[in-house]
Parts: sequence; structure tokens; C-alpha cells
Amino acid sequence: MIDRSKTIFYWLLIILLSIIYGVSFYFTKNYMLESIPPIQLTCIKLFFSALFFLPMIRKAHSQIRKVSFMPIVLISIFVIAIPQLAYHLAIVEVSPSVVFLIQILIPVSALISGYFFFNKEFNTIELFGVIMATNQSTYRNQNLNQKNHRRRNFK
Repeated sequence: MIDRSKTIFYWLLIILLSIIYGVSFYFTKNYMLESIPPIQLTCIKLFFSALFFLPMIRKAHSQIRKVSFMPIVLISIFVIAIPQLAYHLAIVEVSPSVVFLIQILIPVSALISGYFFFNKEFNTIELFGVIMATNQSTYRNQNLNQKNHRRRNFK
């Protein structure tokens, strides 16, 4: 039997995450990168992320074997730090349309790379999730382009 309170809680977490994710692009582009260089912004975001996860890391530290420590460090550098830095460097010079186009391709590339490199078969729910992520990004891109177009006409 599925616990409905847990299901509702997880749906609320997903909704909260999508709101935070949607606001972060606008906030980063229009406010943060005007006053802070991209490298410094990346370091600040990674620092506060590490600070937030520190209690969980301390709790799970005894369960992590010494052998798996180096892959965790490599994954954190190549999957989190470098993409964040590239994102902040690119968002300064590239138009929002291009940034959103790349963001659309992230779930698609995850699905394709999982299929080809890890022999992971994807099911209907995962395909539906990728389609929803693509549509959501496209919708956000259209709204942002309309706002930028209105701003240019008033200047």
C-alpha cells in the first residue's frame, strides 16, 4: 500500500524544486552576474551547497569506503563544479535562448547516454519526464524572449 502522505510530500518537494530552479536562472542572469564574477559566483554556490550538505556527509561518512572516495571527488568536480562554472561563464555572453536550448538537451542527453553507455532501457515514465522537461523549458524560453523583446522596445 502506498503511503499518501509521503507521496504528497514528495510531490511538494518536486514543485518547490522546480520553482527554485526556474527562479535561479532569472536571478543569476539579471542580478548576480552584474555584481559578481562568474568564477566567484560558482565558488560561493558550491561553498553554500557543501555547507548545507555537511551534516548529511558527516552522518554518512562512516558508510563510505575509502576506495569510493576518489570517484566521489571526481564526480563532484566533473558533474557539479565544471558545469556550474561553464554555465555562469556562458550565461554572461550567450543569449537566454541559447542557454535554454542547452538546458532542454540535458534530460534528452541523460536518457540517450544512459541507453548507449550504460545499457539502461528507459520506460514510458522516463520518456514522459523528458518530454515534460523539454516542454517546460520551451515554455519558459518563450516567456523570457517575450519579456526581453518588450524591454528592448521600451528603451
